[in-house]
Amino acid sequence: MTGETSHLRRDMRVAYKRLKANPELDTVTYENALAFLVYLSIFNAQKKYASTLLCLQAFFDLQTENLKKQLKQKLDGALKYVEAMKFSKAEAEAWVNNVKEQNEKTLSNFMEQYKINLKLFDCKINKDNKIVCDYTYLREVVEKLRNIKIKDQTIEIFPVEEIRIIYSKLGITKYADKYLNDFDFVSNGTYYHANKPLGTLISEDSTYETDVIKVKNRGGLAVLESGIVNMGLTPANGENEIKKYFQEVLNSELDIPELQANDKVFEFIGGGALLICNGQPVSGLELYEKQKFDQGTENENGFESSQLQREAPRIMFAKYNEILFFIYTEIPPKKIQKILKDEGFSDLICFDGGNAFYLKSKIDNISTKEVANPSGFAVRVMKYEE
Repeated sequence: MTGETSHLRRDMRVAYKRLKANPELDTVTYENALAFLVYLSIFNAQKKYASTLLCLQAFFDLQTENLKKQLKQKLDGALKYVEAMKFSKAEAEAWVNNVKEQNEKTLSNFMEQYKINLKLFDCKINKDNKIVCDYTYLREVVEKLRNIKIKDQTIEIFPVEEIRIIYSKLGITKYADKYLNDFDFVSNGTYYHANKPLGTLISEDSTYETDVIKVKNRGGLAVLESGIVNMGLTPANGENEIKKYFQEVLNSELDIPELQANDKVFEFIGGGALLICNGQPVSGLELYEKQKFDQGTENENGFESSQLQREAPRIMFAKYNEILFFIYTEIPPKKIQKILKDEGFSDLICFDGGNAFYLKSKIDNISTKEVANPSGFAVRVMKYEE
């Protein structure tokens, strides 16, 4: 999350969400971590570092230097005190050693707290007191999911550094090569009919507001200006209602004003199937009744609809520990939902596939047949050691 291309505002908000969701921290540790995030935000506002990693290192160096100065002053004060009080050699040595032990404990507690603080950013301190990225758990999650095989079908999953939403009436496949200059994947987007998306879209260049009532409460994915990605059910098809919900309602848990202020929706895509929401699996009945995935089924089970039932390649996005993942697989959505839920993923949304599936990549050297889908995704993969 905190590589050289990261954005501190996004990473700060991710760290705060992780902190709020951690039930294992005692009150003092939690409050210290919260204070760290607030002061880090203020520190960066004054300095404006180019990356999160650089900001974390500078802040750590400053705080370490200040603490060591304070501890030195305390030790110097102890030395002056024993001299002024004319302690015996044994008494003076005991007094000074006690201060040294206190200083060592203070420094040790400081470093232990910093380990917790930096873990919120997927970072750690190495033996040279340099802050580096630590993606151990990320590698484990990716490797485990990639090793799952169901009827010879696998899960291709990639942590995301950046995502863009594409919209073009001419079809997104014609613009794939343009986006692949800066991104690793270009894929199809949401469901569509008669070359029109079945869901409202907001891209940097244009907006399409669907008038299909049936899709007004389906899954949506919003990219905020900070780079944070929010997933949820759309409250309506209107652009204004969607923006209000995804930038205000879904940010309401961020009670640090510096983190939530003015973080507006930059891009958005609707019409998807929301399968996991805030750690809870969505039922087939909810998919059928609320999200209206009811095509080709009379069993009131959205997983049995023609869009979600069969084995076919599909595009999905999921969140784990506030990191976004890009997924393409032929394993049916119901099975993917169970697998990711069991692995602790908090959110999962499924978009179009089958005959509408499109993927072009310079990572896997993939280029499927062109499709007429007017919506799509450009995805840059997070760089980390495999």
